[in-house]
Amino acid sequence: MNSVLIRFFQQVLLVLILSGLSVNLVFAKPEHTSQASGSGKIDSKEQIAKKNSLANTLTAYFATKVSDLDTTLFRNKDTLITNNEELAVFTDEKLLPLWSSTRTLQLILGGKRWKSLSPEQIARLENIFSDTFHRYIREGMKYYDGQRVKVLSVRLNKKLNYGLLTTELTPIYLPKFNIVFKIAKMEQSWQLYDILLEGISYVKMKKNEYRKIFIEEGFEALICHLDKKNRHDIPQSVAEACNTLGSGCKTPSSTCG
Repeated sequence: MNSVLIRFFQQVLLVLILSGLSVNLVFAKPEHTSQASGSGKIDSKEQIAKKNSLANTLTAYFATKVSDLDTTLFRNKDTLITNNEELAVFTDEKLLPLWSSTRTLQLILGGKRWKSLSPEQIARLENIFSDTFHRYIREGMKYYDGQRVKVLSVRLNKKLNYGLLTTELTPIYLPKFNIVFKIAKMEQSWQLYDILLEGISYVKMKKNEYRKIFIEEGFEALICHLDKKNRHDIPQSVAEACNTLGSGCKTPSSTCG
């Protein structure tokens, strides 16, 4: 069952980041999006106005990003489906900047384990996760057939540093369906860091896998576990092309046996 869910999320990750999707907030309403504070006080009119203003700004921001991705993907779908090198460059340039690998990994590993890592270990783990992201996109691209998407809205928490991005996906042959992205303010930019579909979270799905390996076998075992998955999937054509394309192309570089 877990493998089926992972495969589904690979498809969702492609469509939601490449194409955007929509979310019914009733699926999973995070605690940090509540208008009420911990003391039970309700936001003032000024606070609500500030929250709504920022939410509208972020909605417009993500709508522009998603529209650009949706149009690029739709117009170049044949090339991106058949040409892994072009897809790798597209992922690096258009998709990864929208996703906070740092926040995703912090939540998957947990605060104490994350704080125990050295800067070098964090950099290695984020690089491996980037490779994993590329793998998800390659696998999910197999299911892309011209789905269109649009951003609906953004809802923010009281502190204005976390929120939910609501988008709507329109498949070619199926009814519209909803998905939610969790978003966070990372330094000066807002980025995605998790996906919710009918209450199922990508972060929660991966927590047990990552933590079990990390606790029982250590950091290096986790790196090698993810690295082997990524190297097993990568097409030879991508590996060859990346030798000449340089930093504009992404391919895993293994330190594991």
